[in-house]
Amino acid sequence: MRIAVASAGALFLLGFAGAASAQWMFCDDRIVVTVDGSTVHVEHIGALYNCCPDGFAYDVNVEPGRIDIFEHEILSIPCTCLCCIDLGVDILDVPAGDYTLYFSWLEYDTGQWEVRTREITVPEVGQGNTSQVGPTSRSPCYEPGTPVDPEQKETTWGRMKALYK
Repeated sequence: MRIAVASAGALFLLGFAGAASAQWMFCDDRIVVTVDGSTVHVEHIGALYNCCPDGFAYDVNVEPGRIDIFEHEILSIPCTCLCCIDLGVDILDVPAGDYTLYFSWLEYDTGQWEVRTREITVPEVGQGNTSQVGPTSRSPCYEPGTPVDPEQKETTWGRMKALYK
């Protein structure tokens, strides 16, 4: 089954994001996968993306023995900077069984798709056979659609993005 979701809650199937040629050593791209009942939670810690995305989307395909997750940046008006952020997505009601999870994203450092795999076991907890994408998460500075007043006294990434745009 194929599932797609954007972090803002709308449904998207997205193409490739643009790549940068600079080498960024401060982003370590750690993938952490946990299973809680029939929910598979995936965190992409230290992801390198443009500083001004509209959001993020996930294409998810669950089939016997395999889960594919493709992370995409939604970017209409980019800034001329890149930032490390933490992202996450939950896959709900995954059928019981042993899986190889393939997590993919377009790596800015190389311009190539990066793939990390994890072996997981989802226990039988009375779930059905239809998975769905659940909540997504991201670093607090990446909340799209929230205009920030440039006169704010506090200094935040959100304010920097608003001034940058």
